[in-house]
Amino acid sequence: MALKPRYLLLLLFFISIRLYSVSQEVITRSWRAGQAFKQAKEHYNLRVYNLAIESLQEAIYRDPEFIDAHFLLAQIYYEIDSANLLVEQLNRALSIDPEYFPPAYINRAEGYIRLGKYDESLEDIIFFEKKYGVEYERFKPYVDLIKSKAEFAVEALKNPVSIDLKSLPSNINTYRDEYWPSFTVDNKQFFYTLKVEMGYNRFNEEIWTCDLTDGIYNDPKPVGYPVNTEFNEGASFVSPDGRYILFTGCNRNDGFGSCDIYMTVLNDGEWLKPKNLGPVVNSRHWESRPVISSDGTQLYFASNRPGGFGKSDIYRCDLKGYDKDGFPVWGKPVNLGPNINTEGDEMSPFIHPDNVTLYFSSNYYPGMGRFDLYKSEFVEGKWTKPVNLGYPINTHGDEIGIFVQADGKTAFIDKEVGDRRQQDIFYFELPEPAQAGMVTYVKGKVIDKETKKALSAVIDMNDFDLPDSILTVTSNSNGEFLIALVAGKKYGLTVDRESYMFYSGHFVVEKKDIEAYEILVELEPIKIGSKTILNNVFYKTDSYELSPVSKTELNKVVRLLKQNPTVKVEISGHTDNVGTEVYNQKLSENRAKSVYQYISEAGISEDRLSFKGYGQKRNIASNADEHGRAKNRRTEIEIVEK
Repeated sequence: MALKPRYLLLLLFFISIRLYSVSQEVITRSWRAGQAFKQAKEHYNLRVYNLAIESLQEAIYRDPEFIDAHFLLAQIYYEIDSANLLVEQLNRALSIDPEYFPPAYINRAEGYIRLGKYDESLEDIIFFEKKYGVEYERFKPYVDLIKSKAEFAVEALKNPVSIDLKSLPSNINTYRDEYWPSFTVDNKQFFYTLKVEMGYNRFNEEIWTCDLTDGIYNDPKPVGYPVNTEFNEGASFVSPDGRYILFTGCNRNDGFGSCDIYMTVLNDGEWLKPKNLGPVVNSRHWESRPVISSDGTQLYFASNRPGGFGKSDIYRCDLKGYDKDGFPVWGKPVNLGPNINTEGDEMSPFIHPDNVTLYFSSNYYPGMGRFDLYKSEFVEGKWTKPVNLGYPINTHGDEIGIFVQADGKTAFIDKEVGDRRQQDIFYFELPEPAQAGMVTYVKGKVIDKETKKALSAVIDMNDFDLPDSILTVTSNSNGEFLIALVAGKKYGLTVDRESYMFYSGHFVVEKKDIEAYEILVELEPIKIGSKTILNNVFYKTDSYELSPVSKTELNKVVRLLKQNPTVKVEISGHTDNVGTEVYNQKLSENRAKSVYQYISEAGISEDRLSFKGYGQKRNIASNADEHGRAKNRRTEIEIVEK
């Protein structure tokens, strides 16, 4: 079984100095050095690193060539993430005796990668392979990993990608740590995690937000209670439609493991008390960095639960429905498989609103540092081979997460800046190979046609290329809704509420179209004379044969009639003025009859249905252009009895 990278270095040092055996004899010329080393091991085993460092420094002061003390001090520098001190300490140890512990060359090679010294890393790895490769063959997976990273990095430095990294304004990036940026799909709301001082050297992670006006960030504010609490709300993410916030909560009373995934729902402009996603999603292990797809049907997250390919893998859950409070209910997590997950750590998934492009962080693929950012696409039912985003997006530091806006090219990351290594948020334009698909959105409001009051209604959106795939959302109490649309597709939209005629429309989103669709939907109460144009019922050219995509809308008509069993309707067909009146009259009548037959075959009594063709007699637009003629070619239903 291959060794896990994050634990191999620990194993190497444990082999060398057997830290857990306090009575282990060590070789030193100084009794005081030996006593200090004994104390250091006790402190180390208790993870009291500051006292362990003091004792080791005392031991080395008493005996500068005390090699075990040098190695243990290097181990501590590794664990406290100080690559510079790690390499310095290994240099001292290897200068005392280059043969004492040969795997230290592997350790130093990793340290060099974390310092961006890739040539030195390659030199150490190649030296170890040639001189000790056979003797230490069990370490070959780790040697290969370090070598692949160093070789990749050397080439990446020769072929950098072009980016212009810019900082967010000073009202966002402050003296505090800001990280985990996310936006709604319309780029009007911005959310991020802020580390807030609590006094006595204590900090708390909170979720903050601000609105954007013409691209300008207004002053941010905390999301507030009940979302922000005395616990940490980390790795936050706002859903593309702005209806949900997901975050990671650790060591909570309602938790199932060390860290769990939580969600809150926006209701009447207020965030509800967050809910733990429960034992189906969360395990008794570690779950983190949740994100949700733009259609709201898929949840992605990282977990170190057993049964994966490495220590931390990426999983996906599919939507099963909603609970009584409007919270999504998720199915069993599914591992994304070996095309994404490795024997190392895969973390921080981000599924772009195009629902095809996945960005994530990994420490196992060839890269510039310990963690790099990668891109994969879901093509023909499987994930493509991950591609490193390149230098200088990735560096010798840790690149943990990325957010990409709906345009598919504007990316946001957080990076350490300054001597304090504080986290700030930056943005840049991705190079073309790293970009995702372009996405726009439809933003609407639903009102009563007569009273003009806002209505909560059910909105169904379907991709005409996938007629059986329907996204369902509900407008809020203000009648508002927001749905992401992938460019280069045609969509059907229906808006439905009990006791009202439903509305239907469709959108053709061009591949380069980023402009949003904004619509006002006026629903008409069901009464005699009420009409609905079936805008998503289509026929083959010059034919009355129904297109397969029409069944989604026709099923809406069937449902409307089943919900209102006393209602009777007339189905009417209409044409433009192209062709003779006689031909158009006959075509419109046959088309109305096709709809009539579909509805009656679906179980609606024929005595509640009638059909009639009007040809070109009742045009609702000019026939001077194709846009007007398309409006005139239509099928309607009208309430004739209630």
